[in-house]
Amino acid sequence: MPYRQSVRLPVVYLPTLPSIIRFLLLIFLFILSPSLALAQVLRGRVVDAERPETPLVGAAIRGQGAVTDSAGYFAVQLGQPVSYIQVSHLGYRTQRVPITTETPTTLTVALEATTIQVLDEVTVSSKYYRQYATNTISSALRLRTPLINLSQNIQTITPEQIFDQGSFNMTDNVSRNISGVIRQEVSNNLGPYLFMRGGQIAALRNGVDLAPIYRGPQPEDASIIDRVEFVKGPSLFMNNIGDPAGSFNVVTKQPTGAPRRTLTAMFGSFDFYRLAADFDGQLDKKGKLLYRLNAMGMGMSTNSFVKFDYNRRFLIAPVLRYHVSGRTYVSAEYTYQQFRYGLSSPIVDSPGVDSPGVDSPGVDSPGVDSPGGFGSLPVDFAIAEPSLNPYHVSDHTGFLTFSHQFNSNWQLTIRGAFMRNDNEGAYMWVTGVNTAAPTILLRNPKYDLNRTDVFSQQAFVNGSVVTGTIRHQVLAGTDLNQKRFRADSYVQYDTYVDAGGKTQLKYYPLDVNNPVYGAEIPNYHIPGGLINRGFSSWVISIFRSWSFT
Repeated sequence: MPYRQSVRLPVVYLPTLPSIIRFLLLIFLFILSPSLALAQVLRGRVVDAERPETPLVGAAIRGQGAVTDSAGYFAVQLGQPVSYIQVSHLGYRTQRVPITTETPTTLTVALEATTIQVLDEVTVSSKYYRQYATNTISSALRLRTPLINLSQNIQTITPEQIFDQGSFNMTDNVSRNISGVIRQEVSNNLGPYLFMRGGQIAALRNGVDLAPIYRGPQPEDASIIDRVEFVKGPSLFMNNIGDPAGSFNVVTKQPTGAPRRTLTAMFGSFDFYRLAADFDGQLDKKGKLLYRLNAMGMGMSTNSFVKFDYNRRFLIAPVLRYHVSGRTYVSAEYTYQQFRYGLSSPIVDSPGVDSPGVDSPGVDSPGVDSPGGFGSLPVDFAIAEPSLNPYHVSDHTGFLTFSHQFNSNWQLTIRGAFMRNDNEGAYMWVTGVNTAAPTILLRNPKYDLNRTDVFSQQAFVNGSVVTGTIRHQVLAGTDLNQKRFRADSYVQYDTYVDAGGKTQLKYYPLDVNNPVYGAEIPNYHIPGGLINRGFSSWVISIFRSWSFT
């Protein structure tokens, strides 16, 4: 006879088993029966007590890890003995529902609304959103006061923020993270021209003024940026340079002594390839000689959405720091950047932006007039030609720093820095308005050869003294800057002599409605370079600063 078991537990019908086995099995089923009774799925629905037809979406079944769905239903697997479930919802009174053997497997829970409800501590976290706030400032700003206690408005951008946004240098929308800051520059390779509070803000690197007389400095690459600090308004604690609108300070990566090997790759549209490496560690067993090495290369095929625009970059930045003692160190830092890019402008002005004339619009901006008005040309429209050689830029910067801490309250810092920037190249320029045929742009190549030299030295001591119950922060320092600029710019080298013996520009027409490219543009180089040529200017400035708070 086949074995049968009744569905009503714990009553069991075993007609043919011996009595002793039947007795032991009966005891086992009695012990097991509570677990079997609870090993079930409890289903239900949570509704509003005053409006039972209204489901409560997202009601929590505490202790069970379940919430109601869009119709107010829930399902709880009761895998262990429980005496009740607790149902809660924001704005409603929490209710306990007893669970017994008589509880139906499907129930309805009606919650009563309440006007007062105290929330427990809530922590919201996500893998997609990160917190970038920082409570400290770098030592390059010469202050020891915590950021929250400063009366100065200072905002900081962290390297994590730059990386997560996909930016790769200071001109790549880094300023969008700071309120009230705008950038004005046609080419991303000429430097971050940042404006705030009605003026251009000074560009600092590691607290040193490296802003040249003319354009620049070259935008710092993200691979060497440790943080960017924006100081809004006049900052007496820095060096009293630049416009009182403020300044921004780029702090480069320094040795930490912790072993680190990081390799970062970025890929994007228009054949964008970029590879960066970061190495950090110690060069001796005692941990006195530390190093940091950053390198970056941007692909040979990196192009743009604009025709004939491209960008090739290379950077290497070694840093050495030697700790003479626990309170004294000397560090040396060098950064070399090399650019190759097509200097062209995608900016196209509508008629009337520039006054008509021979110099419109080429003198004040590289924009060109579009006869059809703003937005009438394709986004990839360009006035450049592929036959032009790339624009060459070589940028060298170096720092030498000595720091000594006398005690826990006083510290002396002496720092020297230099920058040399050379750039050379030719580009197409719309040098006049074609009144006879407005849709035909009259292009002519121009040539630039610029060299910038900046030498900066600074020494400052900062510390604190206590008088009674008041602690005073003291800062005293001196800054010395020497800046030189030599250039031979806007050279109109592609000319011819007309029948009347007058030198005329050679134009390369371009129809904006049907652009045809492929003209052979002659390249140019000044024989002998900048020796005894062009404009040269020296600026020497000395700043002495005292601050007592």
